[in-house]
Amino acid sequence: SSSNSSNLNSSSPVSMPYFLYGATEAGSTTATHAIIVQHGTLRNAAEYFCWMLDALATSCFQPAAEQQHQFVVLAPWFKIRADSPSPGEVFFEDNDDWKQGNLSSPSLPVVLSSYAIVDSFMLALADRTRFPRLTNITLIGHSAGAQLCHRYALTSPLNFAALSQQAAPEPVPASIITKSIPSPAAGTTTATTSAAAAMVAPPSQADTESPYVRFLPANPSSYVYLGPDRASIFSPPYTFQLPSPEVEDSCPAYNRWKYGLTNLNAYVQQQPLPTIINTYPKRNVVYLLGTNDTCNSLLDPTCNDHDLDKSCSAMLQGNFRLQRGNVYFAFLCHFYGGCVHDRVYIAGVGHDADAVFHSPAGQRQLFGPCPQNGPV
Repeated sequence: SSSNSSNLNSSSPVSMPYFLYGATEAGSTTATHAIIVQHGTLRNAAEYFCWMLDALATSCFQPAAEQQHQFVVLAPWFKIRADSPSPGEVFFEDNDDWKQGNLSSPSLPVVLSSYAIVDSFMLALADRTRFPRLTNITLIGHSAGAQLCHRYALTSPLNFAALSQQAAPEPVPASIITKSIPSPAAGTTTATTSAAAAMVAPPSQADTESPYVRFLPANPSSYVYLGPDRASIFSPPYTFQLPSPEVEDSCPAYNRWKYGLTNLNAYVQQQPLPTIINTYPKRNVVYLLGTNDTCNSLLDPTCNDHDLDKSCSAMLQGNFRLQRGNVYFAFLCHFYGGCVHDRVYIAGVGHDADAVFHSPAGQRQLFGPCPQNGPV
């Protein structure tokens, strides 16, 4: 792909690379659904973009006769210095920085949290002058992208129930979203020429109302715990208690950000902790868990755990990703005194973003239920 750049606000000295389908930088007057798909630790945004387009093209929605629901797919690309960013492009010094909302490289004239950049994408999509018909925004990430998705859903100060009403004063300049990369060349995906996808009509929505925002973290390596308790065992019935003093001494970072809510970065500190904790149950979060994402190379050297976090802080959350997701879901039930959010298993899928996007359960979460009379 070649890259291009258009300055929405020429006064800004930085730009953010991303892939875009189904709209221009000015927006779309017909799009109804937007999917922000976040790459993993390899920062392979182009692959994630193509996987998502192909998942849409091969879903039950694409061949349907009705074309009333049009999808926008947006794939941010969080570069690090090793990716040789172009002059003026936002990049991060460390590959862990963008995952947890840390600040971009101080070598650029504007320094931004990766989560503030996602805020700007959200506000741009909710801007009714750009996307007057948008009814849904879904942020999905897999692996490290799911770490961003989950932690962002927990800590963003945006009011997602009234997102369109916040679109005027943006937390970072509108011009941060200035650089898009055209869709890959024809032949790399079957979806590059398809402009719409039909699905069951959502409730009617006035232009002034805000899109419905959902978060789909799929198979993250770790989670943010909202208190210092951890599971005493990693199988039901789960019980949660403070780790022993010996464990706390040997693993002092176990409850620090990004694993807990102490030692917070600047983005998370924008809000008081009680606000973050009280808001999270109201966010529309569905944890996607591959039933075969069970590898930990420390426990089984013959399997590929795809850079599973094996630090002591992560190991206190479970031995592998499926287990960690189940334990965390149970922790939220314990912490809030009742279960919050939803959990969906992706049957027969391991640590594979493409397989998650193409699975029946994944496609239902991404695109909605199949049309009743449409192809299957």
